[in-house]
Amino acid sequence: MGLVLLTVYSSATPLGIMIGMALKNSSMITEVVFNALASGTFIYIAASEVIVEEFAEPDRYKWLQYFTFLCGIALITSLWAIETFWL
Repeated sequence: MGLVLLTVYSSATPLGIMIGMALKNSSMITEVVFNALASGTFIYIAASEVIVEEFAEPDRYKWLQYFTFLCGIALITSLWAIETFWL
């Protein structure tokens, strides 16, 4: 069982690269779907692992952490808005 899991894990990156190269010149909807899957993965990890761990322990800089978190959200949202509405 361990060898099967090791094989699947070690072949995931080369397989992903091959799929990406094969779909490089495909339709726009394919690109949108794969970008959504990739960004959803990052959002899930951030929401379930990173952010929870950062705000779990009492800290005297809690408001600074929260303010920095909100600034990051505002920055990403403004970059999205610039790309969507002005470019």
